[in-house]
Amino acid sequence: MNIQKLFLATLLLILPIFCFGWGFPTRQKKDETIQPQQNVRSDEIPEEINESGPASPAQIQQTIDKIRKSPEDLKNEKEERKKEGSNPIIEFKTKKMKKLFHIFENPDYYHDQGVKIPRGILLVGPPGSGKTTYVKELATRGECWLYSQQAAAIGGSFAQEGVEYLKALCLDAFNHATRKHPAIVFLDEIDLLVRSRDDLGGGSGGVDMSKTLMFLATEIEKDKYEHVIFIGATNRPGDLDAAFKRAGRIDKTIEFEMPNEQELEDAIRQFSIDFPILKGKEPVHLAKKMFNEEFSYAYVKLVLSEAVENALYEGRDTVIQEDYDYAMSCAIKKIKEDRLRGWPHERSELEKDHKCFTTIVGSLPTHDIMAAIQIMKHRGYDGDLIDIVERIGPQPRT
Repeated sequence: MNIQKLFLATLLLILPIFCFGWGFPTRQKKDETIQPQQNVRSDEIPEEINESGPASPAQIQQTIDKIRKSPEDLKNEKEERKKEGSNPIIEFKTKKMKKLFHIFENPDYYHDQGVKIPRGILLVGPPGSGKTTYVKELATRGECWLYSQQAAAIGGSFAQEGVEYLKALCLDAFNHATRKHPAIVFLDEIDLLVRSRDDLGGGSGGVDMSKTLMFLATEIEKDKYEHVIFIGATNRPGDLDAAFKRAGRIDKTIEFEMPNEQELEDAIRQFSIDFPILKGKEPVHLAKKMFNEEFSYAYVKLVLSEAVENALYEGRDTVIQEDYDYAMSCAIKKIKEDRLRGWPHERSELEKDHKCFTTIVGSLPTHDIMAAIQIMKHRGYDGDLIDIVERIGPQPRT
C-alpha cells in the first residue's frame, strides 16, 4: 500500500516536468522576449508606405517655400528673359487689363483717392490664352510677392488637409506682404477648389471641398489680409460657386480671348528663338490657319516643338512643310479633344443638347434613341446627337 502511494506521489511530481518540457513551448528570458510586430521601427517600413500618410505641417511649409517668389526674384527673371530675347509676346490690350496694371504700378495714386487694389480677381479664358503670364507680369510691375499654385495640387497631394494648406499659404503671404510690396496668391484652375456645392457629392470628398470653398471665400474678405491679393484663373467659370463669385470677394473679372492673326505671327517669331534650327526661317505662314482653328499661344509653341522634333527624328537639319503639316494635325486633334473636355463655349452647348436629348429618351415608353433623334431633328436640331451621346456618355434620368 505504501509502495503504491509512493509511486503515485512520484508520478505527480514527474508528470508536469514531462508536460512542460515536451508538450508546451519553453519560457524565454526577459531580455529575449519577442517584441510585438507593431513596434517595428519607422526606418524598417518600406519607403512607399512610410510616405503615404497625410502631409505634415513641415512638408506643407516646404511646398510654400518652393512656390514663393520675392519681388527681386520676379525682376531678375524678367531681366533674364530680356537677355535671352524671350520677351512676353502676349499683348494685354483690353481696358480692364491695362487699368489693373496701372493700379498695381501706382497704388499710392489710387489709395489717396480712396481706391484700393482689388482683393479678389478672377481671370477667365481658354487654356493657353495668357492668364498665368498676365499674373506674373502684374506681380512684377507691382513689385509683389507671388505665390503661384495649381489648385489640383491642393485637391490632390493635400486633399484631406486642403484647408490647413490654404491657412499656411495665407499666413505666409500675410507675413511677407506690406503696403509697398503686396502679396499675390494665385490659384490656377480654381474651379477645382471652389466648385458649386450643387455639384459636390455627399461623401467625405464633397464635404472636404465644401470646407475648402467656404474657408477661401471667407479669407478673401478678412481685413487683416489688406495687402494680400487673391487671383484665381479658370476656363470653366460656370462651375464656380455663387458664394465665391459675389461682390466683396471677387471685385474684378477679366476675360481672355484667343489671339488674332497678327498676334499669332508675333508669337511664332518669338517662340522660334528657342529653336536654333528655325533661325531666319520662322513659319509665319502658319498664322492664318492657326487663327482659323482658334489656336492659343500654348499650341503655337507645341506646333513648333513638334515640327522640329519630327525633322530631327527624320535626320534633317531643316524643318520642311511636311513637318509643319504633321505638327498642325496633332495640335488640331488635341484642340478638339480639349474643347469637348472642358472649354465652356463648346461644352455648355453640348451639355444643353445632351440634356434635352436624354429628357426626350426618358419620356418615350420604349426609351428609343433613334425615335428621340427624329423628334430632335423635327424640332430643328441639325447636330450629331449620336456624337454627343458617345462623347459625353449617358446621364441618369430624373
